[in-house]
Amino acid sequence: MSTQKPTSKEYFRNYPGFRIESGILIDSGELKGKTSDLSMITDESQGFTYYKDGYYKSICNGTSYELCGYKKTTEDDYAKILTAGSGHILIDAQDGDIILKGRNIRLSAEDGSGEITLVSGKHVYIKGAVCHIKGTNVNILGSNNLSLGATFVENTGSVSNEGGTMTDIFQGSFLGGVLKFLDKFKDFF
Repeated sequence: MSTQKPTSKEYFRNYPGFRIESGILIDSGELKGKTSDLSMITDESQGFTYYKDGYYKSICNGTSYELCGYKKTTEDDYAKILTAGSGHILIDAQDGDIILKGRNIRLSAEDGSGEITLVSGKHVYIKGAVCHIKGTNVNILGSNNLSLGATFVENTGSVSNEGGTMTDIFQGSFLGGVLKFLDKFKDFF
């Protein structure tokens, strides 16, 4: 802590069970170099700190539970809004799962070149009474097997509708088949 001067804007006070401070320069740890704007920390190391540069940190040793919109919101209101004016939003469950529950869940990438990416080391499972996939170009690639089964399977193409087996590639030009395959699925590689 720096030396107090008449112009210093540093304040701290210890109370039974907690400490309040403001204007204190952090001189060690992950937040070294930051200056607290307002901080309240308990003897159990729980609390919050606002920093002069706009950073905010909250520590809760157990479950953090927040109930919003309990009485005052209507069906069309947002009970909770999480907005980043600039930068990204990260939700990180370091030793657990992330579960989103709601009457409906909508993911929307609003940018003109926006994308939604689902990546899994094991499974991506989609289940619903009705499932739709719609796109200008839709590619489904299985590096080993692709299974398609239903009581009725309809396959329609407005200009051409092709089907074949790997042996068909060898009956025609092998190089042509490889080039066709690579051109069709180049986005996957």
